[in-house]
Amino acid sequence: MEASFAGRVAGEGAAPYEALADVLKKLGKSTKFIPRLEKLHADDPDNAPLASYLASQYRDAGNVEKAEALYLNELQRSPSLSVIAT
Repeated sequence: MEASFAGRVAGEGAAPYEALADVLKKLGKSTKFIPRLEKLHADDPDNAPLASYLASQYRDAGNVEKAEALYLNELQRSPSLSVIAT
């Protein structure tokens, strides 16, 4: 799976990250999901679907400050309805 993310999967939307969530959940490692997303984002900061997905995970986890920072960064980089709608 690591090789798939190294190939920059931005064109796939949220699907790769949802698959990662499923795998980690099945392995009993759900707590490693957000840290894994953070590492992927650090390695590929221009991946807008990843940034938006990570922001939504922060939001769902109650970490509004981190979610807001990512959303605002994405809006500044590329204003679009897709960022606003997530």
